[in-house]
Amino acid sequence: MHSHRMSFFVLLLAFAVVSCTVVKAQRRLSWSPDGQKLVMAPGPKGNGGLYVVSVDGSESKQLFASGMRESFPAWSPDGTSIAFASDMDGDSEIYVVSIQSGKVRQVTDNQAGDSYPSWSPNGSRLAFMSKRSGTWQLYVMNKEGTNQQRLTTNEHNDFNPVWSPDGTKIVFESDRHGNDQDEIYILSIADSVERRVTRTIVNEIFPDWAPNGDLIAFCSVANRSASVSLLDVTTGEKRLVIKEACLPAFSPDGKRVAFVGAGTEKNGVFVVNIDGSEEKRISD
Repeated sequence: MHSHRMSFFVLLLAFAVVSCTVVKAQRRLSWSPDGQKLVMAPGPKGNGGLYVVSVDGSESKQLFASGMRESFPAWSPDGTSIAFASDMDGDSEIYVVSIQSGKVRQVTDNQAGDSYPSWSPNGSRLAFMSKRSGTWQLYVMNKEGTNQQRLTTNEHNDFNPVWSPDGTKIVFESDRHGNDQDEIYILSIADSVERRVTRTIVNEIFPDWAPNGDLIAFCSVANRSASVSLLDVTTGEKRLVIKEACLPAFSPDGKRVAFVGAGTEKNGVFVVNIDGSEEKRISD
């Protein structure tokens, strides 16, 4: 286990180093299916719980709070619920909250820690990461928490799974090549074949897959700075680099990317077109 992963909630320490607000290191962004809102945790100004903000910046409200620590929310494809991680029972588990009723149900129950839920495109399953084997590995389960299956098996750590739009693959990050460095990989679910996507000398973390399947966004961290790259899955060509940014999330139509500012002069939540135009800050 890396020294910079002393606890689960410091998983994004590389980003925390370059951000002026450490609490924002847990702030995964996830779009509503209609592209009008983002869910985040923690909320603006580092407030606890799950927060929903309008992309136009007109509204920000707390959706749920346990009084503990919520992180890494993911909006369901049908728009009715949000999966997230929380330590409300004493260790990190996966939960799902209904947007309409506010009712919360616990999906995993594992003392080793489960986190970073990701919905399959049809909403029937959740990929997630768990430390139940001793290192962080990738798993998949039905949305109710049943039929939990391990996807990756190695002595290193695999993190932050995200499904491909067609539901056949998962993109993730891994430190399996050592040197205290993470790279991006793609896993074929049917045959368990893995393909390394990035080969750099910096940390490549927090991937997200574009809705058309052609692009992957991820955060690169090096020399106390962070940036977001858009990578062509087929050619490996980088199409856009957003400086002082991390935690990218594609909009449902694939035309925009939301991200968290990662610099002394660039803090908060932003949205930008994938050609780099019309960058807009929408929340603290």
